[in-house]
Amino acid sequence: MKIGLISRGRTQSTAIIQTLAKRHKLINNFETYFGAANAIKKELHPNNSLYDEFQLSIKNVTDTIFTSKNFVCKIWPSMLIVPPDKFESHQTFDDIKSRIIFNISEYLRISEYDQLYYINKELQHSTLSWVYAKKTRRFHRFNKHIKYNSPVITIDDNDLDRLRFYILEYCLQEKIKDFLCKQKIPYTDISETYTQYIDDSMLNTSATNNDYPNLITNSDTISKFIDDWYNICCENTIDWKYY
Repeated sequence: MKIGLISRGRTQSTAIIQTLAKRHKLINNFETYFGAANAIKKELHPNNSLYDEFQLSIKNVTDTIFTSKNFVCKIWPSMLIVPPDKFESHQTFDDIKSRIIFNISEYLRISEYDQLYYINKELQHSTLSWVYAKKTRRFHRFNKHIKYNSPVITIDDNDLDRLRFYILEYCLQEKIKDFLCKQKIPYTDISETYTQYIDDSMLNTSATNNDYPNLITNSDTISKFIDDWYNICCENTIDWKYY
């Protein structure tokens, strides 16, 4: 069985694919697509662009994992974007668009999966969770029975670069869903039922359940930024489509 989990960071995707791998006895390819960026040659042939190299690397990852008939892996929109995972204030949407692989039919072989799962989380909370985890390097609780002390942080301009990128990824994930619907590729949306796909034994990937408004000193300003930037992303990517 070949299973893909369409998701992004802070959606408990790690706990879900660990559970799916365990339940169905599958190879867990985890976030293997991020390895495509590491395979890009440092010195490129003058007739090849970085984007060309990245496309080839993604295709190689896909062909490698499909040599097995029993696996599960994550599919994040950010895995299909030439790094870095930032959207700096001086960049344009065209700049980012030029780094994205939209042809997921060829490069992900998306229609060849036996089962696709889709999970998304509410934008405000998941974005605050992402930027907090990135800044503190605390992505999971390692024991759900222990209460951990969480540091208080302030979001700065560098954090905003990552935050813009993550919000754009939210929009792109929705566009992948639109593609699946348009192409009538079957998938199961587990955004509301995801707890059924997480075994209690996954203690090392427990949700942090942090109270982010009290852990981020400028959370009010950031919350407004999230809403504003999401609207900007929607307006500027209206013609972006996966195929």
